Amino acid sequence: KDDKSAVLAEARGPKWKRADWPIPANGELVAALDEPIARRYELLFESLGSAVGKLEGNRCVTCHLSLSPGEVDTARDDAAGSGFADCPQCERLLVV
Repeated sequence: KDDKSAVLAEARGPKWKRADWPIPANGELVAALDEPIARRYELLFESLGSAVGKLEGNRCVTCHLSLSPGEVDTARDDAAGSGFADCPQCERLLVV
């Protein structure tokens, strides 16, 4: 298991904006994404300062939108293939 401080010290690139997501985003992580998702990640990060939201229950923790049951089902279906969906409010990549 990696020591959190060592991982943070060695990471390159911009850091996540949220205090509860201290893991830095770096070129290695972005390079591991499929090309269309990596491009979208970079565009979102440049324009919004963060590119990823997390779905907790029925809420995007980044924009605090409560998704309807139908939107949650759609997000889960969309994420089944790529691992990501789109937040209908903030448009970030939504980790489901």
